[in-house]
Amino acid sequence: MVKAVHPEVSALVADIHARVGLLMSQNLVGLYIFGSVASDAYDPGVSDVDLLVVVAQPLVAADYARLGRMHVELAAGRKQWEDRIEVEYVSREALRTVRQRTSDIGVIGPGKPLQVVNAGTDWLLEWHDVRENSIVVTGPDPKTLIDPIDWEELSACVRDYVRLFPGLVRENPPRQGSDAYVVLTMCRALYLTLIGGTTTKRAAAQWAGREYAQWRDLIVQAQRWRLAADNEAMNTTEIHAEVEAFVSFTVHTLHRADLSSRHWVAPSTVASSTASRRSRRWG
Repeated sequence: MVKAVHPEVSALVADIHARVGLLMSQNLVGLYIFGSVASDAYDPGVSDVDLLVVVAQPLVAADYARLGRMHVELAAGRKQWEDRIEVEYVSREALRTVRQRTSDIGVIGPGKPLQVVNAGTDWLLEWHDVRENSIVVTGPDPKTLIDPIDWEELSACVRDYVRLFPGLVRENPPRQGSDAYVVLTMCRALYLTLIGGTTTKRAAAQWAGREYAQWRDLIVQAQRWRLAADNEAMNTTEIHAEVEAFVSFTVHTLHRADLSSRHWVAPSTVASSTASRRSRRWG
């Protein structure tokens, strides 16, 4: 299951597994850990724990209500996990038919109660991560549940996701934690689009710092903000403007990129970064 070097993650996931198993019973198909824990990029006290729960039959309102109460109880007394638990509840059918239609899924996000959202191909980035790079807690190989997701689909998801960021950066307060997330996500977007593979935020930041000298100082700062004890501290207006400029640079770079002239992989597969055996989620 979870590596022994992260005993706090092991305990949390074991508790979630037991609670979900009790609530879902025979409807539970599988539970998978993805993201930083599965990619050897987990930073204790900082990184999220990302889980996908697959169920046999689509959940209904009563199921979501029970799961919502369970997560409230789970969070009680776990101050160290505040804003760091992310769980998706997805039916087997939703995974199989994602290209044909959208489906309701349950989502626990950082600091938010369980929400029911309509999910489509915009979730392929995360489900690719689960398919290729997850840790199986229980259930079948995720490749039997999630069809292959090609590079063109992933790069389209990245471009669409990045286009949201100019508005988000303008609207959000200039907190160091959120600015760090923005900068490091831009690094990953650039890496996937220009190199043709997925990687962790840390490895993408190292690559982007070498590739774009004009943004190196900002990228180094973002890595420090992410690991800071107080990442709720506020950035200055000038630094936040630099973050906004980096987002604009990324949007325009992805728009201009001539993908056929870059080192990209065939559309049937997506390469993993040599810097990390597994990829990191984007949400």
